[in-house]
Amino acid sequence: MRTDWFVHDRFGMFVHFGLYAVAARHEWVMNREEIEAERYARYADVFDPDLFDAAALARTAKQAGARYVVLTAKHHEGFCLWDTATTDFSAAEALMAMCRELQPHMIVNDRLGIPGDLVTPEQYQPSRPLERDGVPVLWEACQTAPRDAALFAAIGEWMHRHRRAVHGAGPSAFTAPSGVTYTQRGDRLYACLFDWPFGLLHLPDLAGRVRFARLLHDGSELRMREIPQAQQAFNMNPAAPPPGTLTLTLPTRKPEVALPVIELLLWDSP
Repeated sequence: MRTDWFVHDRFGMFVHFGLYAVAARHEWVMNREEIEAERYARYADVFDPDLFDAAALARTAKQAGARYVVLTAKHHEGFCLWDTATTDFSAAEALMAMCRELQPHMIVNDRLGIPGDLVTPEQYQPSRPLERDGVPVLWEACQTAPRDAALFAAIGEWMHRHRRAVHGAGPSAFTAPSGVTYTQRGDRLYACLFDWPFGLLHLPDLAGRVRFARLLHDGSELRMREIPQAQQAFNMNPAAPPPGTLTLTLPTRKPEVALPVIELLLWDSP
């Protein structure tokens, strides 16, 4: 399938670049400020991207851990970043047909207003895998980030140590506790800890399913156990969580990484 690589790679960089760079306010400036086409066209007369460096942009994306880059070669205002004699194309169906003819393996999202290969939630992360009429659909969340070299370097540093929790990983059927999000790749379950628990992390329905647990950033082993159901809360002994719960003992201090991730090696892959 043409989307197989997309499902595996999972993390890319989306770059807005066009006449709105001259306005320097927002890529949707023509739409949001209701600028008439004749007035907006003046930006084309002064658009001179003489310092545009595609190679530097690609390096930044790669160093941040991104596996692909999307460039807005034509945004809502219709300005094309390539020489073309087909700017009279206005029908979405005709544009889609042209894309499929020229590049049969091209992935097309839903921004044409007609069904494509994937849907694109904007500026939010879905709380669960997306479905349409009960059928799972492929999706790509678009989150705006400033053009900040330090930010992309920080993302790259995190990806260097935690890329196994992203590339090739997808949603998991296991239910994560509060403050934790799961991704899974075969027999590897990844727990992303948005909240750092004090001492113990209780993972429901994972007792007897995990053969090894470790922090992903440094590979250090985490002690795991199933607390006896008869155990009562007393002093430093916690009360037993619900049956089937796996309990991990964590370092008291949160690791010095932006988002700690625990790798759980399962006895059986799904």
